Amino acid sequence: MSNLHDREEAVALMKAALRHPTPLFRKYNGERYTPPPKFKTRKGMDLRDEARTGVVEAIHKAWEDQERNEVGQWTAGGGGGMGNAPKAVVGRGTISAPSAQLLAHINPEHLLRLDAVQAVVLGGMYRSAAEAKPEFDRNMTEVAKAVEGSAALPGLKGSARAAEKIIDDYKGQAAGIKDLLRGTVNVSSIDAAQGALNDIKGKFEVLPTGQRNLLSPTAPDPVDGYRDIKLNVRMSNGIVAEVQVNVPELLAVKEKFHKEYEERRVIQGRAEKEGRPLTARENEDVERLNATMKAAYDPVWARLTGKG
Repeated sequence: MSNLHDREEAVALMKAALRHPTPLFRKYNGERYTPPPKFKTRKGMDLRDEARTGVVEAIHKAWEDQERNEVGQWTAGGGGGMGNAPKAVVGRGTISAPSAQLLAHINPEHLLRLDAVQAVVLGGMYRSAAEAKPEFDRNMTEVAKAVEGSAALPGLKGSARAAEKIIDDYKGQAAGIKDLLRGTVNVSSIDAAQGALNDIKGKFEVLPTGQRNLLSPTAPDPVDGYRDIKLNVRMSNGIVAEVQVNVPELLAVKEKFHKEYEERRVIQGRAEKEGRPLTARENEDVERLNATMKAAYDPVWARLTGKG
């Protein structure tokens, strides 16, 4: 390491992110920042690429500097078996064991595809998402029950996909990602979907950005036929989550044509990353993929709206 000062500050940042995610998240989003106790940093600090090694070491130490029990599971500061809960995020009772287990699958190497500061920010966001998940799941379950539907509540977004999305869609800025914490309310009808939407607005703080309601009968016809309701909501600890509403028939088509969706995403993402418009061939491919998906979605939508 050619610059020990940068390395030490990178380590300090990562440790602070694990213990105090919200202040760090605010700092790097231009909001007022109050340093956590005993943590100071010089104004305008620039963590160069060489600091990445320090961050990697800090994350790995947080995961590895602990004892394992006789069956190879992590323990939390001598407090008994905690599944795969990293000691650093359980320590001193600052995060619950269930929340810590949500973080156990996060791979530090994935986070370090970002620059050092953004890796720290994303680590803090993951912790905040884990802390907010019980509240999120409870609200989603109540919404689903009210409309006689069901709630699909997966774990936190995988770290490999999160890093990829931040790089491809948000120019490397971790704060851009809104779906580390996400869930779907599945309903049986279009009317029930609108009821779920109303209930979501009553349960969550819905953000004005990132909204779409393609399950409204008056919604414009999507170019690829895909329809859902999607909202970004802010949890009580400040982390943003993504809520979707859908019906099983449309989700079945989505799953069946995931390959086509991914092919289109790769084509469009490559052009955007290279800062150029689609080529004529790429346009043809995108139009072909859209037509294929639309031909599958449209008959389902017609049945759901009583027009098929």
